[in-house]
Amino acid sequence: MLNHRYWKIGASSNGKKDGRLNIPANINVNPPYIKEFCNLGESIIKNIAGKWAKLDKKLKTRWLNATTAKTKSAERAKLAQVKEDEAVKRFKQLYNGEIPSMYMGAAYRFYWIVIIIMFLSEFPINNVVFRLFGKAEVFNYIVAGGIGFVILFGGHLLGQYLHEYNVNKIKRASCFIIPIVVVAAIFLVGYLRASYLHRVEGMASDNTLMFAFGFFNFLFFVIAALYSYKIHNPHLMEVHKTAARNRRAKTELERMEKILDKAKTYREKKFNSLQNKANEIIDIVHQRINIYWTFNLRNREDNKEGNIPEPVDITIPAELSHLEWDNENMPDENNLNNRKNGKDKYENPVNVIQPNDN
Repeated sequence: MLNHRYWKIGASSNGKKDGRLNIPANINVNPPYIKEFCNLGESIIKNIAGKWAKLDKKLKTRWLNATTAKTKSAERAKLAQVKEDEAVKRFKQLYNGEIPSMYMGAAYRFYWIVIIIMFLSEFPINNVVFRLFGKAEVFNYIVAGGIGFVILFGGHLLGQYLHEYNVNKIKRASCFIIPIVVVAAIFLVGYLRASYLHRVEGMASDNTLMFAFGFFNFLFFVIAALYSYKIHNPHLMEVHKTAARNRRAKTELERMEKILDKAKTYREKKFNSLQNKANEIIDIVHQRINIYWTFNLRNREDNKEGNIPEPVDITIPAELSHLEWDNENMPDENNLNNRKNGKDKYENPVNVIQPNDN
């Protein structure tokens, strides 16, 4: 808050008092009251500028970080777009200009739905064909699930590895090992079931059920392998992988742009708020000076016309004159304090009253 000396009533009373004493003798020279008040106004404005410089260290750093993050995101998005274009170009070259299907995501999800349905079908099929651990259903379903998992997972891997047959020796060997393992698993479970019935139950194995058990499980394995081979076209997969990366990169870029816009807008908002406060101080100073001169000229005998002198120019520091967007120049809160103390431009010998934060 300003001292009561600088209220409207203080400006009017001081103007009236100085006017009666013909102070100043030359109205083109600022009287002590105006010099004092102008110094006070500039002091308050400098304090506001100092606050802004301190605050802008954080705000500008946040804006610079957001700018850097956005720039990097833009570079990643550009590179992701290039990668996707290259993958599409390779696909067209390999498949005589055919445009890759952009429904790979839906097709891949449908593929897994089919695999899950076949896996669930393994339970009733295997449950009907045999009962390995007596009448306990829980163990029967565990075995049925284990068989289904081995068969379908083996078909899934075989379909993938057939596309990558020439990649390395491990993939080539896997193309032979996986079918052998699956067939051996089917045969082993069937053998255990026949052995159980013969030794424990004293019954002969039903060849029809055994054939059905082996046929349906091997059929599921073949279906899973062929479907996996079709869906895991490496060139089409590469197109959709690069497309997915491109979408993620664009989404990240949009997020970084929003963060940057928020940082920029918040910084501008804070700057405008403090700049408006500084302008309000200037308006108050000019208002009080006009009040002072109005009562001063009205009560003095040497200037009956009452011509109010031109308003005093109050300097706004560069920190508050415009918002700095230079990436290299960070705000310096000590800039105001480090300025050289030249001669008071208002030539006022009166000590400036230090205002509080309000």
